[in-house]
Amino acid sequence: MGGISVGKLLILGCIVALVFGTKKLRTIGEDAGYAIRSFQKALRGDAVPSSPLANDESVESTALEQDMSQIDGTDRHS
Repeated sequence: MGGISVGKLLILGCIVALVFGTKKLRTIGEDAGYAIRSFQKALRGDAVPSSPLANDESVESTALEQDMSQIDGTDRHS
């Protein structure tokens, strides 16, 4: 009774196509697709940078150990 049937959706789609035109609807669809892809790319991009940060920290700790060995006059890596 209160549901939207397939027939009602088709009529609504035809009215929207007449009001906005197919070219405008295509542009809206392309923009929506681009926005969704950008959002997904950003979500995937946030998970990846955690490993390069870990590599930077290990490089810094190695550099710190080398500096300390030069100060102490000993070589800790041998």
